[in-house]
Amino acid sequence: MKLGTGYGPVAISKGRLFLFDRHEDKARLSCLNAETGKLLWKFDYPTAYRDKYGYNNGPRCGTIVDKDKVYIHGAEGMLHCVNAETGKEVWKVDTREDFGVVPNFFGASSAPIIEGTCSSCRSAARPPAATPASSINSRATARASSRSTRIPAR
Repeated sequence: MKLGTGYGPVAISKGRLFLFDRHEDKARLSCLNAETGKLLWKFDYPTAYRDKYGYNNGPRCGTIVDKDKVYIHGAEGMLHCVNAETGKEVWKVDTREDFGVVPNFFGASSAPIIEGTCSSCRSAARPPAATPASSINSRATARASSRSTRIPAR
């Protein structure tokens, strides 16, 4: 398997290795058998992020696994929750669109933190101002302060 660009470490859980990197204009989460390296599934989404200083355009943070969910936060600010068994998207949040987060020195680089039934993501980018609560989907809401975003983990 050819590796893409990125700075984040892999995560290993229940015999699976999760790697979040970038291949051309797509951010990719790959799930491999941790012992054999066989690709089990991959989840891609488009990204147009460009590093202002000509460094690596890949993700900055590591993948987080919690039970049957995998969380990734791309350099462009897309936050995804993916089913660990199937690679299917559970939900996504565009922190730029939903919370007005603007790119900082190296884009978004903070790994999500799972706490109970919520995911919190401290953004390395800075929002222009504190953002009031916004609806993420019909099941739950998200709240953004001047530096963090809380969203439903399940």
